[in-house]
Amino acid sequence: MLKLKNIISYIKKHKLILMYLLISSFILYALLTATLNTDNMMNLIFSILFIALVVFGFFIAYKNEKNKSLAQIKLLEWDSVAIIIGVVLTFSLVEFLSIPVIIASAAVGLAGHFLIKNYEVAIYCGSFAGMISPFIFNYGEVLILAFITAIYFIFTKRILKGFGGKLGTTAFLGSITTAFILNKSFFTFDIASKFYWLFIVSIIGVISTYLVQHKLDQTAVMASATTSIVFASILFVLGGNVIYSAVFFTASFIGMSNKIIIPNIYVAFISAIVLALVFYLFEPFFNGAGGKMGMMAFTSVVITTGIVKINQLLVEKDELS
Repeated sequence: MLKLKNIISYIKKHKLILMYLLISSFILYALLTATLNTDNMMNLIFSILFIALVVFGFFIAYKNEKNKSLAQIKLLEWDSVAIIIGVVLTFSLVEFLSIPVIIASAAVGLAGHFLIKNYEVAIYCGSFAGMISPFIFNYGEVLILAFITAIYFIFTKRILKGFGGKLGTTAFLGSITTAFILNKSFFTFDIASKFYWLFIVSIIGVISTYLVQHKLDQTAVMASATTSIVFASILFVLGGNVIYSAVFFTASFIGMSNKIIIPNIYVAFISAIVLALVFYLFEPFFNGAGGKMGMMAFTSVVITTGIVKINQLLVEKDELS
């Protein structure tokens, strides 16, 4: 009993760094998976560089939050219910109505915005987990995923606020954990996307969402969901490759970042370039996992945080010399 009390006391005292270690370990696991399973030299070089920048980016983020006072964690919150609703609704739209997964997720996010705005963030997060492939999880397993994602959301919602892709990363944590528990695996296959289109669509997705949020004064959920539905609809009419809808949707999560994390359009542009490279790296891996797109967006934002900080340090060094 004494040991249990000591463990609980330790967790309460160090919960901020433990939460950071939880999220960063999943991101590094994803990057290491891509690194160790590539035979492309360019991918290998970028993977190693990204791992270094992710570690540095997380360090900077933690340093900015280390004196932050975190409220007591309560598992029984309405956010948990909203997460579960988001998961079930999105999965049901895809499985039973054959609605394209990106449209389904964005539509659930919009429904959350208009119907229960106070919980739109949690519902949108749940919708990302609900993007899990029905070829991997059945309905009962999706319910397990929903509960696990809700737990991760409650535990991590007070940290890394304003980082685009954090909601999807929470869903990714839920997907990976549930897959591990149920002994499931995700799909690995090459996707035929054009390298230059990754850059073009990433830039359009990040910038348009960022502008809708910050110039038109819309919520992050509204900005991401509306721009993504519009882009996906246009692409469908034009008969374009659906992979670029996924690229845009992923990019829209970066555009959800607040102005503390992505302070201006120039940093947004850098993050879009980073995303194109990250997307290319992760294309073959974790296919069918809910939250994969958010994980890629979040990884790109953390990397961009590291790049911006390195640039600041270099400028300060030049000014002092």
